[in-house]
Amino acid sequence: MRKTFRIFGLSLTLLALASLIAAQQNVQRLHGKGPHGRDNLGANIEGLRLLKLLEVLNMPEEQSEKFIPLFHSFRKDIKELQRERKTAFDTLVYYLHQPDADEKLTVCFAAIRENLEKLDARTHKFFDDCSGILTAYQLGRLLLFHERFEREVLESLREFRRCGTSSPPFEGNNKPNR
Repeated sequence: MRKTFRIFGLSLTLLALASLIAAQQNVQRLHGKGPHGRDNLGANIEGLRLLKLLEVLNMPEEQSEKFIPLFHSFRKDIKELQRERKTAFDTLVYYLHQPDADEKLTVCFAAIRENLEKLDARTHKFFDDCSGILTAYQLGRLLLFHERFEREVLESLREFRRCGTSSPPFEGNNKPNR
């Protein structure tokens, strides 16, 4: 009888431990940690970006068929340029802590400046290409969206984390159309 209670108690303990581990993994995924969390978070934000943009631009289907591939190409290029810029800044930080690294720092400055110029040129090209697809009104809304989206998403995420609420960001937090 005692042996049965021990086995039963051990089984309950293992079951509780397994459920705690599963719950922890779910929490990590929600906060963008874990094996698939970072990729999912980035994909979710990109999906949200596109959905909000399409909502803001209110395009007919034939217009969106031209715009969406252009937008995806732009975002892909921008992400790559941002990745390069991050690497260049990491290198800059490293050489700032090295004695007599003036030459290396000059190379870092040039790489960062070149990256910023590429980023600016790619953004200009995207808006030039969009001017052939979008109306002037839609282009104006696209410019505002491009300027404000990142900032609003980051503010929403910070507020969400600060308050610790269980409701996801962007629900009930919609601002009037810009």
